[in-house]
Amino acid sequence: MMELPDKQNIDIIPYRFDLEIIAEVIRQLEKDVVLSGGSLEIPVDCYHDFFLLKELLTDFVSQLSLNNATLLFNLFYRIDIPQQIIEYPPGDMAELLLKRELLKVLTRRFYNKK
Repeated sequence: MMELPDKQNIDIIPYRFDLEIIAEVIRQLEKDVVLSGGSLEIPVDCYHDFFLLKELLTDFVSQLSLNNATLLFNLFYRIDIPQQIIEYPPGDMAELLLKRELLKVLTRRFYNKK
């Protein structure tokens, strides 16, 4: 039986190559970016490895922090990430975004299985 994910200690590594989970996380991420007022094109290779997705997100977050902080703050708000994270390096922000989206996907899966 699948367990409810630990909100405080979610780890990407066990799902690094899980194609179904990665695809669901990407769909959730794209949806949240669009609902925050932006767009994000994700290349096919990111659908095969969470670490490639994290690299793409790091570049995306870095660009937003320089050129569109409003969109970045909207995205943080939508995903329930405190604004103080803006002081973190882009790689840390990207990892937290991925972890929050993964948490959404795993939580949805947990409650849909019941």
